[in-house]
Amino acid sequence: MHIKNWRVLIIILVVFLTASYLIFHGYRNAQIVHENTAEAINNHQLKRNLLTTMYNASQERSVILLKMHIEVDPFNMDDMKMQMGVQAGIFIQARQKLITLSLSKKEKEILEKQKAAAMKNAPLQDYVAQLFLDGKSSEATELLIKRAIPDQHAMRDLINETIEEFDKDSEQLIEDIRKNFQDNNSISLLLGALLVFASIAIIFIVMTRLSRQEEKIIKNALKQAKRANKAKSEFLSRMSHELRTPLHAIIAFSDLILYEKDLKPKLEKHIQHINTAGSHLLTLIDEVLDLAKIESGKLTVLVEPVKLQAVLEECYSLIKPIALNAGIRLSFDTQVDYIVNADHTSLKQALLNLLSNAVKYNRQQGSVTVSYEFKNDKRLRINVIDTGKGISAKQQKQLFMPFERMDAGFGDVKGTGIGLTIAQQLIEMMGGAVGVKSTKGEGSNFWIELVLNDEQKAALPELAPTRHTDRHEQQSKRIVYVEDEPINAHLMSEIIKKLTNHHLVIAKTGSEGLKLILEELPDLVLLDIGLPDMDGYKILEQMRAHPQAKKIPAIAVTARAMMDDVERGERAGFDDYIVKPVMAAELLKSIELTKREY
Repeated sequence: MHIKNWRVLIIILVVFLTASYLIFHGYRNAQIVHENTAEAINNHQLKRNLLTTMYNASQERSVILLKMHIEVDPFNMDDMKMQMGVQAGIFIQARQKLITLSLSKKEKEILEKQKAAAMKNAPLQDYVAQLFLDGKSSEATELLIKRAIPDQHAMRDLINETIEEFDKDSEQLIEDIRKNFQDNNSISLLLGALLVFASIAIIFIVMTRLSRQEEKIIKNALKQAKRANKAKSEFLSRMSHELRTPLHAIIAFSDLILYEKDLKPKLEKHIQHINTAGSHLLTLIDEVLDLAKIESGKLTVLVEPVKLQAVLEECYSLIKPIALNAGIRLSFDTQVDYIVNADHTSLKQALLNLLSNAVKYNRQQGSVTVSYEFKNDKRLRINVIDTGKGISAKQQKQLFMPFERMDAGFGDVKGTGIGLTIAQQLIEMMGGAVGVKSTKGEGSNFWIELVLNDEQKAALPELAPTRHTDRHEQQSKRIVYVEDEPINAHLMSEIIKKLTNHHLVIAKTGSEGLKLILEELPDLVLLDIGLPDMDGYKILEQMRAHPQAKKIPAIAVTARAMMDDVERGERAGFDDYIVKPVMAAELLKSIELTKREY
């Protein structure tokens, strides 16, 4: 067959081959992106799982040590020490798997620090456990408080730092893959543009195919983002519960000891330090949960007339020892006669955040001054002025963003980086405002503006009563407490025994507790939620279905602190919902206010 215009055939052939190459290139590029992204995500998830295993094993060893502190049976103590060895093996096995993976230089450095901390802390924990076995409880307790617990906190921080580093590397890797994908697409489009007049139909097909592939990738990414967000919520809920459980023992037992009237001053000071440290850790946990509540729109405030003096005095009593310990001079006049529209607890939380930052980010022998000024007839500004290094204009723009911290100048200051974000959100929910004025090298002035109440002489409640309770003024109640954790059960027993004249019976399982409730028909029921055989909701449901037990009041006592958990407890019909760690005063108040209906 004779072809007259062979040049046209060559052009068509070249266009066809080029178009075919473009189609293949686009398809292969999308396939590589998908494979690399999947590999990066799987590798990241494997690293996180191994680190979580190390974290849980390390935490379990600490929990076992705390249990040994109160255990008296030597056989049980010996078994606990063996359990510590098992957890050590789990920790080492997870770490060995982790170091075989592809790690960056920074990740390897952090893991080496982590290894050094583990080699330091593990023998110490084993030594403390052996002291408990040898009956040297006093020496073991001192080492536990002064060294083992702080070293455990350091280990936890290193593991968290490693997780953060893995997250950064994974995000960067995925970003690089995405950028490479975009660059390759640009080259493909440029080649297609050169052939647009000769192969518009083919280019249209190629672009359609690429668009569909990109759309599929985006849809998959959105699905992964939704799964990640769900996983984050589940992780926050799980970690809040797991951290609150040992904190419950630390804070609540130290709080109970402080009720003793004949404590030696030195011992009382030590116990107070334990209580304060535990409360600080609980504050960090609550800050993360508060931010999650704010982001989901589930955090609310009750705006009402608040006597500012009462809030200021509470803040002063809490910040004064911290300032003294840091060598910071405090100029703080609490004798003010102002009434503002605010939520008492939220205002105290926001103001304490500004005060603690002013102390932490101050210079040595510096000062913190609190002053007040009227911005107009309806607004009052509280100024918190420090003599620190000051904040640059660039840093000021990032101050109220979540997880932004001034690490460049204050790398040794600990915190979550979300305190200012929460403070700003809370104050704005009250109709107020939060801001900052600062010059580099000249200190900072953080301020809170609040709306003044029209009735400045309105009658307001007095401050809360003192800690001690008179047992003889209480009406004796028969109480059933369903709790599977021995430490929690022992703690509740001690609170009821020392501070009330109530009669407490403890059930270790849900089925045992339900049987006891239906047989004894007590005046009050305290229920843990996460029971192994029958959870607290099932027990409450069967109580409400029983003709004799349906009017017995029930209080949930649980470490489940997420807003969804609290709302579920309210819907289920609990008379009160108390989140661990439990303060004795809070528990006793709830018990006294919850009465049985006959």
